[in-house]
Amino acid sequence: MIRSRCISMKTEQILRMMADGKTYAEMLRSELKVTRQDIADAAAEILQVLGPRLEPRTKLEAIRQTVPRVYAKWSEEEDRRLIAMFRRKLLVGEIAAKLQRSEMGIKARLVKLGLMSPEQVPELKKLQERRRRRWL
Repeated sequence: MIRSRCISMKTEQILRMMADGKTYAEMLRSELKVTRQDIADAAAEILQVLGPRLEPRTKLEAIRQTVPRVYAKWSEEEDRRLIAMFRRKLLVGEIAAKLQRSEMGIKARLVKLGLMSPEQVPELKKLQERRRRRWL
């Protein structure tokens, strides 16, 4: 039940109408006697419950606290180091730590360099699909 997150009964009722596919006009004409201000207040209340959302730049900065080179452009020197470590059969986690990259970033680069096949990294396909859907 939604109320466990400390929202008012009115807000929950408005959310339920929205979830049921009610239009704005239908909500205003409902037996609950909802007003435009009630709908605006419900939206504000939900946003307050959800809390602040990190902006993409802030998210990246937060991630870089633990993985400093995440999403950074790859240099030729990094590629050479990656290839050498991969050929020495270091674990992906070890390579990631040495290059200050994420494990997924290492796997994706190995696929791009032709050292691993996409089939060896099924989670990469899922990630690419999510990114593709985001832009549709």
